[in-house]
Amino acid sequence: MTELTVTDFSEYEKIAQALSNKSRLKIINLLKSGDYNINEMAKALQMPVPTVTVNVQKLTQSGLVDFITASGKHGTQKICSLKYDRIIFSITDDLPPAKHKADTIDSLMKLDIPLSTFINPSIHAPCGLADGIKILSTEDDEASFFNKYEQISLIWFGEGRISFPLEVDLAMMESADFMEISFEGCSQHLFFDKNWASDITLWINGCEVETITTEIENTKSNGKNTPDWWPKNKSQHGEILTWKIEKNSPAYQCMLNLPPGTAHEFTFGIKSDASNSRGLMIFGNDFGSHSQDIVVELFKNNK
Repeated sequence: MTELTVTDFSEYEKIAQALSNKSRLKIINLLKSGDYNINEMAKALQMPVPTVTVNVQKLTQSGLVDFITASGKHGTQKICSLKYDRIIFSITDDLPPAKHKADTIDSLMKLDIPLSTFINPSIHAPCGLADGIKILSTEDDEASFFNKYEQISLIWFGEGRISFPLEVDLAMMESADFMEISFEGCSQHLFFDKNWASDITLWINGCEVETITTEIENTKSNGKNTPDWWPKNKSQHGEILTWKIEKNSPAYQCMLNLPPGTAHEFTFGIKSDASNSRGLMIFGNDFGSHSQDIVVELFKNNK
């Protein structure tokens, strides 16, 4: 039996994140019975091939799954297998204390960006807006995104982009080493009943930062903050999506080099050539499982 003993707290977190997704657990359970290629797994689990591919990548990055490239009928194929039969998490007194994020970095500034402050929507149906009490827009009405609302707790759209203004102190940015932007989100799908991957991209002042792939969450799992009136067959919550923008990155430098007083904005959306183009849901304070809208935070590394 191949066994992995984990004693490092950073490894705990990496493996726990890999095992926190139902699709990945299904893949691991399937691989217990033998090796599979991506198409075989997609067929056996009744999942889209892109969803299987994304989750296999995350399992590989965590060190739980291995693969070899072999020749197939239609070119090369990736044969996947489990690396370990058993994982043991060991917590003992002689372990050195793990460094927590708070021990290694200082938070210089934290901004909470309300969903209601969005600007410059360029989205396409299926789409909509909701607060904690009701759906604000008529079904799939793209024009409703040009109305003003005091409170928004949920935004969803099938294609396109949406922006938010960002007011940040330039001197604080000069002092920081990196910025993080995060929100609770998942992909958006018409029937809300499948694991459906979507590639979400962040831009700052038009400068592309990074693309993160997310999925729709299981509709049977209720969001801690999701109101009872929200239909049970629609997504109840997402996952925290976080973009880290290093000080030496083009996007960060773009912000530093803009003239003083110039308005900044950041944009979330799906690129027209995205491999997984299945929309976006953004959960705010009154929806999902995390009590936040969009969080922007500046950090400085401790030496």
